[in-house]
Amino acid sequence: MDSHEMTMQGTEAEATGRVVEFELRLPRRQEITLPRVSAEPLRHAAEEVILTGIGLTVLAGRALVQTARAARRAGEEAAEHPGPVARALLGLVRKTGDPAATPISRNIPVLPIAGYSVLAADEILPRLERLSPEQLAAVRDYEQAHLRRAPVLEAIAARLAAA
Repeated sequence: MDSHEMTMQGTEAEATGRVVEFELRLPRRQEITLPRVSAEPLRHAAEEVILTGIGLTVLAGRALVQTARAARRAGEEAAEHPGPVARALLGLVRKTGDPAATPISRNIPVLPIAGYSVLAADEILPRLERLSPEQLAAVRDYEQAHLRRAPVLEAIAARLAAA
């Protein structure tokens, strides 16, 4: 390092000062070394978290299966002496009078016109022309049970009479 004296006008105590020069050198990338750190504690902690998560999943699955089996047994017991709610629910899937009967099947009509329930009558009328008599009967039954729109029912009756 170099130092220089400098004088300024004024008293000698005020006029004398020092200037110090220095050089700042940043290290090169090759000269920078990071300390070696063991990743073993981190790996061990991650393994513990993963094993705990797997264990919780297995235990939850086992508990769910056991709960479902217990619920099934409780349902069977409730079906032996059903209360009003259980009787009503069982009535949906069993034949009346036979509590041990197998579930019954029901025919659910499917309308041949997509989105029928949201269509206006003037949108339905042109679509009736391409329906078979069976399909027309299904639309008629639905219309009579729900909206009862006279133009639609009259058009269906006319098409069925012509068929």
